[in-house]
Amino acid sequence: MHRLTRLLRELKRRNVYRTVITYAVAVLGIVEAAALIASQLELDSSIVTVLLVAGLVGFPAAAALAWRYRITEDGFVRHGTVDQAEGRGEIGPFVAAVATFIVLAGIGWWLFAGRGQATARSAEPTSRNSIAVMPFRDLSRDGDLGWLGHGLAEEILAALSKIPDIEVVARGSSFAMEGERPGTVGEELDVTHVLTGSVQSEGELATISAQLVEVEGEREVWARDFRPKLGQYAEARQQIARSVVDALEVELGAIESSRLMGQTTTDPLAHEHYLRGLQLWNRRSEAAILRAIDHFSTAVELDPAYAAAWAGLSYGFLVLPEYSPTADVQMVRARSRAAATWALELDPDQTDALTALGWGRLVHDYDWSAAEELIGRALELDSTNVRALHWQSHVFSWQGRHQEAVGLASRAAELDPLSPIMRQNLAYILMEAGEYEQALTELGQVLAQEPNYAVSIRTTWNIETRRGRFQEAARALERWLIIRGRDAAAAGELAREFAEDARSFTETGNGERLTPALLGRVDIGLEVEGQLHAAVGDADRALATLEQAYRERAGARNLLSVGINPLYDFLRDDPRLQELIARLGL
Repeated sequence: MHRLTRLLRELKRRNVYRTVITYAVAVLGIVEAAALIASQLELDSSIVTVLLVAGLVGFPAAAALAWRYRITEDGFVRHGTVDQAEGRGEIGPFVAAVATFIVLAGIGWWLFAGRGQATARSAEPTSRNSIAVMPFRDLSRDGDLGWLGHGLAEEILAALSKIPDIEVVARGSSFAMEGERPGTVGEELDVTHVLTGSVQSEGELATISAQLVEVEGEREVWARDFRPKLGQYAEARQQIARSVVDALEVELGAIESSRLMGQTTTDPLAHEHYLRGLQLWNRRSEAAILRAIDHFSTAVELDPAYAAAWAGLSYGFLVLPEYSPTADVQMVRARSRAAATWALELDPDQTDALTALGWGRLVHDYDWSAAEELIGRALELDSTNVRALHWQSHVFSWQGRHQEAVGLASRAAELDPLSPIMRQNLAYILMEAGEYEQALTELGQVLAQEPNYAVSIRTTWNIETRRGRFQEAARALERWLIIRGRDAAAAGELAREFAEDARSFTETGNGERLTPALLGRVDIGLEVEGQLHAAVGDADRALATLEQAYRERAGARNLLSVGINPLYDFLRDDPRLQELIARLGL
């Protein structure tokens, strides 16, 4: 006991206690600071592990140093050689502790993290070339060549998208930055290069100027003028696309230069109508789509072998029912399929035709394998086709393949970061995967950009309903109906009734029945009506609505998602639902 007492007294006299305690505090402080800095600067988190291990290893070393040495202005001095009373120039235990820790941490970092980080750096792939293709500015005297500037950019963008070693931002986002400086475009869209240009006419000739700009420093990499005859742009498009490939020092690989632009036309008027159709189709309103269909129809009348125009016509008919309440669904879907089929007869690699045909096979025929195969083929040919990524994400999601679906939807949103359609699609796919908070975050970005974006408000209603937040769901439902031009009083009354009945069903398990007259006044549509009935526990009307959607083959997501939609979970044991799911091929 006497020896233990002497040892403890000696530990105190030599400041071992103070050194060890100070060392522990210093280690914890440094590790906490390192964790914060690594998080903020997105550094390799292994540095925190190394520092902690070094700190633990250093505990006995710090204690041993404190026992044998004191640190003075003259350096390390063994105990007993300095006058204890004077403590001359003693620096103290804090410096001893920290010095020990720093030495050990440095050795540890060099041995472990430094080498690991070097290995990781060497394994990182070289950053790929990425490019945004901007609409070519209309510099014509009459300002009537905007269609040509947009069309040229769209076709060059499609050509570059075929090349695996070039990351091409989708049309929606690049065109949204029209008029911005290349540096601004590069910062907003996170690309290394920007292709800009202009078009103007003089008599029978057009002047097409193109410039490839490196975003960093806004350095012009390549520039050239082309002077084709009006309407004869195929050679200029080909040369611009090939010049960009050469300037970026990218190999075309298996893609033949002659196939870079795909099948086109030699009829200048047909080409003009095709370009005008593309410009209108992307506006996504009923009037614009109908006009686009007219232009595509004229293009294929002038040149029946024009595959791209047939694909455009297929897309026009395919999306028309989403924007026109008077469209004959059966007729337009049949015409979409016929146009896509003929486009593929003319050009088997026409990616838009493959995608349109695949989506049509799903929404009209409920043929999941054909849809996946056709859209998958389009993505093999062009992995950056956001329309194919968008629709394939639904094909996977509704089959319960959520991880794959979220990956595709995320990819589309990355390629088209300013597109509300692609961001909304990602939110929808996240919702189907049950990731409600993430989905609402994505919807918040869409609605901050476009507060009255109706489909995102509808998705908000769907998420809040699935979460059981019925007051929030009711507000979204009312807002969605009013934005669509429905009777405001009826919309508010229906929303309140829905919230009360859905809460009652959740709490008691007893189904309710929404007032038919209210539903008739707001003309809610099959897409939402079935889910409304399901949310309030009205099994018969929910199933009847699903059957109507099945018969009409309108492509309602309400029907196609029935296999995974949790609002229908209370019907899973109902033979009627099971038989419907079997007919759907799910």
